[in-house]
Amino acid sequence: MSKKKKEWRAEKERLLGLSTEDRRKDYRGNYLELDKIPTWASQENSTATDDEEQKSSSLADKVSLYKGDITILEVDAIVNAGTAADLPVISDIEAVTAVNRALGRGRRLALQRR
Repeated sequence: MSKKKKEWRAEKERLLGLSTEDRRKDYRGNYLELDKIPTWASQENSTATDDEEQKSSSLADKVSLYKGDITILEVDAIVNAGTAADLPVISDIEAVTAVNRALGRGRRLALQRR
């Protein structure tokens, strides 16, 4: 087993064993908790006008639409970070660089293994 693979596995085990408060001590700056981001269903319901629009699916209760700095989100995964077309101010490379910088070396190694 390579040294990088051992480092990645050790870091994964260390992080899995930490409480939420202990994990937060490792953060490099501000963070936004997941429960502070409204779900798609709650955003939809706040502007809905009829009964049909009030219905929420199980998916809408699990999905959040977020516009902002994704590097501060306290989440395990980001499904779609957008593209340069979505973010005309920055390039794809700048967005990826910002995400990787926020992740840190151990988490980047974990992503490379997937």
